[in-house]
Order: sequence, then C-alpha cells, then structure tokens
Amino acid sequence: MSEKTGIYSGPSEGFGSIADGYVDYGIEVIARRALPDVRDGLKPVQRRIIYSAWEHRQNFYQKGVTFVSNALKLHPHGDNSVWGSLALMSDENGTWNVPIFDGKGNLGKVYSSAKPAAMRYPKLMLNSNVDDFFKDKETLELVTSEEGDGVEPTVLPATYPIVLVNGAEGIAVSVGTKMPSFNFGDVIDLTIKRIKNGKLELSDMIVPDFPTGGILVCNNAEIAKIMATGKGKLKVRAKVEIVGKKIIVNEVPIGKTVEGIIRAIKNSDMANISDVYESIGKDSTSLITITCKSKKVVEETLMELYRRNILQNVFASSILVIEDGEPKILG
Repeated sequence: MSEKTGIYSGPSEGFGSIADGYVDYGIEVIARRALPDVRDGLKPVQRRIIYSAWEHRQNFYQKGVTFVSNALKLHPHGDNSVWGSLALMSDENGTWNVPIFDGKGNLGKVYSSAKPAAMRYPKLMLNSNVDDFFKDKETLELVTSEEGDGVEPTVLPATYPIVLVNGAEGIAVSVGTKMPSFNFGDVIDLTIKRIKNGKLELSDMIVPDFPTGGILVCNNAEIAKIMATGKGKLKVRAKVEIVGKKIIVNEVPIGKTVEGIIRAIKNSDMANISDVYESIGKDSTSLITITCKSKKVVEETLMELYRRNILQNVFASSILVIEDGEPKILG
C-alpha cells in the first residue's frame, strides 16, 4: 500500500490502508464532486441534473421533486444536495448569470441565506438557455454510470465558455474553487477575439459581473492578475442610494446576505444608526433600509459601514477547475 501513495512506509497495514483510503477519497471529492469541468463549467451533480431534465423535457412547469427524482437515478447522493444545486440554476434564485430553469415559488435568493422551500412545493421548467448545452448533441458521449443507473454524459457539449459566465464555488479535500462570474456578452466578445487572434493580451481583460450586483472597486492590477493566473482579490461594495436620512441598499456585495448585513449592523456599536430592517417586498426594488439619526451623519455612516466590511466584501478568486481529468488553476 505504501507503494501506491508514498504517504506511509511503516509496518502497520491498517494505517497504510487508512492513508490510501484518504487519498482515494480526496481524489474522488476533488475530481468528481466539488470542482467544475473547464469544458462545460459543470460539477457532476449539475451535469446529471441538466441531462436528466433535458432527457425528460416537458414544456410545462413540474414540481421540483420530479426533477430531483430523475437526477437521483444518476446521482444517488441524497435529495438535499440535488435539490440545493437545482434551485441555484433557476432564474428565481439568481445565482447563475444565465439560468437554465424558469422557476415558480420559493427557490431561495442569491442575496439571502434563507433556504428554498421543500422540493414538493416550487415548480420549474427548462428554458431555452439549456439548448446551449445540447446544440452539438451528436458529439454527446454517453457512458454507463459508475454511481447510478443508466447512462450519463462524460461532459456536455457547451457552445461557449459557460465556466466563466456562471462562476463556481466548491470546497474539496485541502483545495477549493471560487470563480468569479463574468458578463455573457463580454465573454462572447473575448471568445471571438481569442478565435480570431489565436491569443489574448492582458489589455483584453474583462471585469467580473457578480449575480448579486454591487459595485466593483476597480483594481486593474488585481483584475489582470486574475486574468493571467486565476488568483486575485477584488473589493465589492453594496450599491446604495441616500434618501433623506436613510441609506437604501439595492444590491449587496458578493458573499454577503441581507440577513447577515442586518445582523452585523444590529450587533455593532454604531451610534449614528437608529434602525435597520429588511425592505424586500412585492413592489420594492430595495433590500435593506438603514435609518440614521440625522441627514448630517448619513455619508459618514455609509463610509463606516464600508470600512467595517459590513457593506463591503473581498472576493478572493481561485479559478480551480478540472482539465484533462486533473485539478488545475487556470487564468
């Protein structure tokens, strides 16, 4: 066993077995669970959901449990993991810049920590965006599922770099990916330029377009670093407007939630704030309302909320994907 991993070379077969098993587990999680494939931008659970939904496609809304039960035949790892991934791919949730499911009901929100409703309540239907995974379906390679029943695709023949448009986040054994998402039009323009010129320059860089919105504090050096190496840090602030003595938060920075921001403000010692509450409503475009004690202190209070990283967050990019079956950090 020690020859297999090189981790342990002692006399204990039991410990050697544990070491080998941990390496196998790590490889499994990294390559087959947590990281997206650079070719179609999908993790295995996402690919199985999309393929099973496309295979059973109907032009009407169906209960979420229907999609989950179909996907579980290929991904038998619990309905909660499948349902959570499915909800994120819907327009109602908003996590994907280009969602492939139209949803009705509570499917969660990208700016909220609240979970989606139980899968027996919301309804979903594939929209036309899914066709971008199957326009070249004659090249679709199906293999016998190693984990579930039936056949599944090794990769979906995506027609553009979806991995850049929708971003990704996942934690595996000792590694993790945190990919910024980019604007669809910018990615297409960059792809065309790459095809025409055969290469890209740092001057061709594009800025992330996060699904939560917010305002990117521009740092060309860090953006260029992400473009070249896949790693870099970007500062994102909430998008706000000032109305009288109120700070109206319309968009939150990526990685922050409405509930988390409100909790942080209530737990702070900021004497200039008299009230803070969630202002999400049917006819409201705002998320949070922060009421200050007077108009004079509004701008000062806003700067303090940024300084304390309550209305600001740092996105640490690490574009770690699966390429040729191995995890790689790519620019």
